[in-house]
Amino acid sequence: MFRKKVIFRSFAILAVFVIVLSLAGPARAACTDPLGCVTLGATDPIHIAYLFDLSGPAAGLGLEETRGVEIAIDDSGGNILGHTVQFDGQDGACTNSGGSTAGQILDDDSTIVAVVGTTCSNEAMGAMPYLSAAGFSVVSPSNTNALLTKPGDPNHYDGYLRVSWNDSIQGETAANYAYTTMGLTSAAVIDNGSPYSTGIAQSFADEFIALGGTITTQQTVDPGDTTDIDAKLAIVAGTSPALLYIPVFSPEGVYILDNLPAGLTGVQVFGADGLWDPNMNSSSNEEGLLLTSYDFTATRNSDFVTKFLPAYNTKYGTGPSNAFHSHAYDAFMLIKAAIESVAVETAPGEHQIGRQALRDALYGTTNHHGLTGNLTCDANGDCADASMSVYQFHADQFPPEYLAPEKIGLVTDAAGLGDLSFNYMAYQGVLQAKTAFGILSTLYWPSDSAQYQSTLEQCADEGNGLCFAVGFSMADAVLNAATARPGTNYAILDFGWDTPPANLRGIQFDAKQVGYLAGTLAGKMSATGDVGVVAGMEIPPVIAFVEGYRNGAQCSGNIDVLVNYTGTFGDPAAGEAATADMISRGADVIFAAAGPTGNGAILYSAQNGVWSIGVDTDQYLTVFDDGGVAGSDKLLTSAMKRLDKAVYITTEDHLNGTFSSGTVTYGLVDDGVGLAPFHETDTVIPQTVKDELDAVKQGIINGTVNIDYPCRPRFHAELVENDVFGVDWLPFTDITLTIDDPANGAGVDFTDTKMTDTNGFVMFDNLGTIVLVPDMFVSMTDGTYNKTHTIVPLTVVGVDAVTDRVWGTGVPGHQLNIQRCDPVGCSWRRWATVQGDGTWQVDFSVPGGPSPEEKNILDILSGMRGEALYPDPDADHTDVQWAAPILPPFKSIALQDGWILESTETSNRGGTLNNSMSTLWIGDDAGNRQYRAILSFDTSILPPGAVITSVTLKFKYSGRTGTLPFSTHGNLLVDVRKGAFSNNPSLQLGDFRGAATKNALFSITNTKVYNWYILTFSPAQFNYINRTGVTQFRLRFTKDDNNDFGADILKIFSGNAGAANRPQLVIEYYIP
Repeated sequence: MFRKKVIFRSFAILAVFVIVLSLAGPARAACTDPLGCVTLGATDPIHIAYLFDLSGPAAGLGLEETRGVEIAIDDSGGNILGHTVQFDGQDGACTNSGGSTAGQILDDDSTIVAVVGTTCSNEAMGAMPYLSAAGFSVVSPSNTNALLTKPGDPNHYDGYLRVSWNDSIQGETAANYAYTTMGLTSAAVIDNGSPYSTGIAQSFADEFIALGGTITTQQTVDPGDTTDIDAKLAIVAGTSPALLYIPVFSPEGVYILDNLPAGLTGVQVFGADGLWDPNMNSSSNEEGLLLTSYDFTATRNSDFVTKFLPAYNTKYGTGPSNAFHSHAYDAFMLIKAAIESVAVETAPGEHQIGRQALRDALYGTTNHHGLTGNLTCDANGDCADASMSVYQFHADQFPPEYLAPEKIGLVTDAAGLGDLSFNYMAYQGVLQAKTAFGILSTLYWPSDSAQYQSTLEQCADEGNGLCFAVGFSMADAVLNAATARPGTNYAILDFGWDTPPANLRGIQFDAKQVGYLAGTLAGKMSATGDVGVVAGMEIPPVIAFVEGYRNGAQCSGNIDVLVNYTGTFGDPAAGEAATADMISRGADVIFAAAGPTGNGAILYSAQNGVWSIGVDTDQYLTVFDDGGVAGSDKLLTSAMKRLDKAVYITTEDHLNGTFSSGTVTYGLVDDGVGLAPFHETDTVIPQTVKDELDAVKQGIINGTVNIDYPCRPRFHAELVENDVFGVDWLPFTDITLTIDDPANGAGVDFTDTKMTDTNGFVMFDNLGTIVLVPDMFVSMTDGTYNKTHTIVPLTVVGVDAVTDRVWGTGVPGHQLNIQRCDPVGCSWRRWATVQGDGTWQVDFSVPGGPSPEEKNILDILSGMRGEALYPDPDADHTDVQWAAPILPPFKSIALQDGWILESTETSNRGGTLNNSMSTLWIGDDAGNRQYRAILSFDTSILPPGAVITSVTLKFKYSGRTGTLPFSTHGNLLVDVRKGAFSNNPSLQLGDFRGAATKNALFSITNTKVYNWYILTFSPAQFNYINRTGVTQFRLRFTKDDNNDFGADILKIFSGNAGAANRPQLVIEYYIP
């Protein structure tokens, strides 16, 4: 009947089609597909229909399925093969009749290419006779009835597929768990006669027998007839089974549990997902009941967590509230992939899709990467990558406890897998363990740190036997979660404890080992002798990378290592800036150990032609997208912490029952750390360097290479500062300094011992009575290294900011290193040879040597600082500092400063002003009118880019009239204005009350130093200095007057006074 109906329509459509073609032009390509074709013009949409429950008992599922498809369409750009997707459909109401009605409506629309549906299995049974006969392909996201894909069953139709599971898996899973895990060899089966129940019951019996078990009896009960149920239970009891399998629904399930006859007391009862109902807790015997059900958390993979969920939240303003959204997404994508594989382009933008070809492509799907797993379709239409899980009921507990199969969870930090670092690498380990051990996995991505603990606890609550946390930021959260969930094992990657709880393991990596290898490579590949490391926060795991890299680089040759701890892991721009600075200082290899901050660093260095070394993961594959991002040819390697290996090993320990608490550390010997493949640089790195890397690696493993010890500890004796400092010594080690002055005869004149900091730096800045001069003998030792240096004659005679020259004297023939310095470090190097007459000179206005920092031209500005260094053959130094002349103090401008007298006692307005006197007055007159004073400085002449380091305001006491106001009017207040108080730099009456940038910037008492009032700015106050005009200050007392009708005036010198007494604004700065 159905086939005849469709054939009739096909002929009618064909007749119309032939008429149209005869009128419109030449015929399109003929369709040879046995089921017909859908032909799409260049502007035609491609019609994908749905058949979901939108009004029945499963309408919540239907809504989620609709949304899942909508997101899939969005992810497809809204089109397939350039044709806009038309997505509409019918409501099947989760009934057989509803499905039948909807199927008849859909099969009338020949534009439909395929259908996503149905929600309910009974809808499919009603709809498929029509949809199959129409030649449609149908992919269901949520049908589970076994009959729909059972060969030979009346409900099995051509063109039907599903990405949801087949209920027969439940019976097979239960049989395997009962026979293999529990060791039960006999079972009885009771079903309720429904297709759902009988299908699962039979699959259980078939699998149990195949495994070697015995089915003692199979019974069918009438769900509403308790007499029948009691009779069947009696029959079952007479067969004495070890297990009773009941794939029924909760009403009969509760009755069976509460009415087990004596012969079944103590027998294990096992059900299916029809018992997944809180009503089961109404039974007095639900304790220990087993059941199978699909574990939706097992579909929470990387694409679902990082792409689908964020898209869902963005599109709908909330997260999913029900199931099967991701299955619907996969159903659409399966159809899309099949269409793209079979569609024939008949003209530009026009396509023909054969209906049988589309079905064949869908049935032939293999390893389609979906949200719900890797989907492969069999000839019957089952495509799901599904496994059932086993749960156990406990008294008054719902949902039931997860039992099997084994499942592990990974909780990333807030950066998620997009960090292309720790989270990404840890997830690779989860996938490896999942494949190797046949377990399930769940991925969790908390949005911020406040959710870490609750998400780690959720991981345990959802049945994961082992939960991983990633990174030190989760340390407190995982410790608390492990304490709160003692039945679940936890592990944290890249952090450790001495005595954690018994269910918590810390996992650390020997970053210093792999950092040493990276440093060795950097040193061998450097042409300038300078390499850099951009680090994140100064915490132990990062410090280990930095120290290992520094030691490896220095031990590979005469290498200087620049280090910048940026203080952040999440700012790529900060990584770029730190890298640019290092390159300007001559570094030609950059190592980054700073997460996303480091990603910015290596992208910048590589894309600017500088060798780069990544960290944590193989960043050629991640940051450089397997060679798809510019600069990939400059990435030498990556210093990897093999989080994937650690996850795999820890999972294996957990599964084998050998999981232990405490902290484990993985190194080179475990393959827990190591260098990534060289990729594009494999042919660039000389074989001799590769051989040395192999030798160093083996030396680290067997203990012959000491990675903890720097190869180039050294020190500097600074003549001007009169101090000695050491660099690149072993961190947290006692260093002893001795100084011997030959002028005093034999013997040590000074000795002191101090400890190095985390970077191996130590400063001796209190030398007692010693003043460093040439010929003094200085030594520094840690007990292993003994470094000595004789201070040499070295001076800086002059610095000319106009011609950009620095010159001085030294020992003829000595090679000197002349540098510009700022608080970050020194750079802009020039080399100078001391001439035969004992003089030397460098010119920063012309390029120097070949390194980037020697090529740069430097404009020496006022206040710029630097140093001249003589390095002896063992790299210990005599240093002399130099500074370009700094601007003299700013003086208050005579015509702009002055005093202003209030017009009347209470007016708070200026009435009289004077800018010609040599003194400024502050206080009140005999009429109780207030005096205020204005100081004005032209700070616009600060050099562009000047970095202010200190600001001091000074004004000098001249005298008083009457009582000194400090005793009668309170403190002296100083207001500041970036600009003029009245917007006119010249003294104005309006300055008396003009708005300040900051009122009462200072409040001072009568404290003077040699008659000067000295006010020192904090760094936060530097911003009040105006770089584009004047900076003005207004001086006033806390009280406007003291109502004594007597003049009480503080007098200070003004800008009209002699130069030595004028108010000063002293600003110190440097030029970056």
